[in-house]
Amino acid sequence: MGLDLDVSTPEGAFGIASLVLLLALIAVRLSRRLGMPSLLLYLGIGMVLGIDIAARLCDDLLAQGAPGLHFYTLNRSKATMQIYESLSVGIG
Repeated sequence: MGLDLDVSTPEGAFGIASLVLLLALIAVRLSRRLGMPSLLLYLGIGMVLGIDIAARLCDDLLAQGAPGLHFYTLNRSKATMQIYESLSVGIG
């Protein structure tokens, strides 16, 4: 997404929480207009924000010397691959 919010600081955490709340309100209004369940929009928002935040946390862990990462994909590897592809720290 390109947001520059540091999730390890209170300001960054509140910024992300505010963004999620704003997107949830927009999703409710949009779902009412489109006549579709809000849950589908929430899932989409969660995927976009979750992948971005997870990639940032993984980058931080690897940059601080973590020997590696292990993901439990539960047969849903698409999000895991998106996280892997967005890592800025070299693997291997």
